[in-house]
Amino acid sequence: DQLTNCFDLWDGNIGTDPKTGEIHVFDASCYYAHHEMEIAIWRPLPESVVGSGVYVKTYLAQMGISEPRDQFEDRHKLYSACAALHAAACHDRSSARQE
Repeated sequence: DQLTNCFDLWDGNIGTDPKTGEIHVFDASCYYAHHEMEIAIWRPLPESVVGSGVYVKTYLAQMGISEPRDQFEDRHKLYSACAALHAAACHDRSSARQE
């Protein structure tokens, strides 16, 4: 397996310069993981724009699926559990608690 330096992509890691309109993506925590870890936070949010599948398909079209490819869905579920547990424990997301 090839692990790469990943960011967790969510709206809290994006800012817009009010003077220039330039968009900045930043992340205070980094880790080495499969590509699926970057998009894991989107899976538990099927009712949202990022969880609807369009973002995931676009991301995978650009970045590809980490090897081994046949384990993508299992990895995605596993990494998503971490995001759902974090949301349920730290951000009072009742929908994440139900999941």
